[in-house]
Amino acid sequence: MVCPGARLQGELPEDAREIFESRADEPWWPEAYAAVQLLPGTTDLAEVRRLLLQAAPMAYGRWEEPQRAHAESEGEQLGPVPRAGFWQGVDEAGRRAVLTRLREVPCPVLAITGDRDAVTGMRAGELVAESFPDGQARPLPGVGHYPWVDDPDLFRQAVEDFLAHRPTP
Repeated sequence: MVCPGARLQGELPEDAREIFESRADEPWWPEAYAAVQLLPGTTDLAEVRRLLLQAAPMAYGRWEEPQRAHAESEGEQLGPVPRAGFWQGVDEAGRRAVLTRLREVPCPVLAITGDRDAVTGMRAGELVAESFPDGQARPLPGVGHYPWVDDPDLFRQAVEDFLAHRPTP
């Protein structure tokens, strides 16, 4: 899993907000902050996409050309109906049932997090990894919510290390 959220685990860790606020001296921050404040009350899809792009730098370890190109392409990937509807069918009993079943997953699970991820933070990855009997959280330095964009070599190495140290069936 890459930069997972912890909603299923029943927690919304605060470290994402702390990471975001710790980056207040970066040039993009004032505009991203303004966008984040407006997003919860915005219903127009075009405006949501515009605000998400304005807030996008908070999701990356740095705001350079590869990150900008990735952020520009993401607007077309946003499906508001599936996003909004995903949790509507999961009540508390269903959430707990899924968590119970995760404890039965027999394979190793890797949850990669980025120490500059102001979207889900790092604690969420730890909580997700703890939901599996053989779960492991792997924080990566200098990357955000999209570690394969921020540092492809570091991301690849983390995945390869995980796979190399696990027995195959």
